[in-house]
Amino acid sequence: LEGVRKGGLGLPAAERGKVTGLSTPPASGAARADQGFRVAVLPFTHSGSAPELEFLAEGLSEDINAALAKFPYLSVISRSSILRFKARASDVRAVGRELGARYVLEGGIRKSASALRIHVQLVDAQTGAHVWAETYNRELDPSNVLAVQDDVTDCVVASVADTSGALVRSMAATVEEKPDAELTAADCILRHCRYQQRGTPDEHVRVRSAIESFVEREPGHAEVWACLGRLYVHEFGL
Repeated sequence: LEGVRKGGLGLPAAERGKVTGLSTPPASGAARADQGFRVAVLPFTHSGSAPELEFLAEGLSEDINAALAKFPYLSVISRSSILRFKARASDVRAVGRELGARYVLEGGIRKSASALRIHVQLVDAQTGAHVWAETYNRELDPSNVLAVQDDVTDCVVASVADTSGALVRSMAATVEEKPDAELTAADCILRHCRYQQRGTPDEHVRVRSAIESFVEREPGHAEVWACLGRLYVHEFGL
């Protein structure tokens, strides 16, 4: 640990990949199925038969799913497991139970002339509570479907999965009182996110102690070392 404090231990893994709002390496959500909170992105629904709506609905759910899977504190249900819900209306709490997902993200698309309205919401499948919801109004024609898809995907991912996003705030609050000895790597990252949201000296000491204990037990997690390194850097500025 002293090596990290003095800058003797580099953190190259923290620089290899970049996800919106967090400089930690991307990894497969499926590979982390035993950690963190499982998240399911349901197929987006749409009204109307225009081919571009079907293309956009599929593209949004696929791109959001792939983007969320890059965050090291999320375990994202694979697209192949989700596709069976495309043709059926399902209660999100039932979907959560069936997939073992704590959070479910769903969306719908409506179009009138060239005006497009995309509504997206994130639900805690355990409680049924809405964690976050947003509506995006865009202009659509067949030539800009991909641009709209990229734009809305970026907005959704930044709003829910960024270190200060709605999903992370909800998850961090859930693990806040978890005993330090039971923390997983994903829990440590969430504790660090919570500290970033608050930034108090007392919180700094608490989170640093928890993460130091974790890396002593399990030193093989680059993302957690990166969080610890940032805590030490911030400590010098307190």
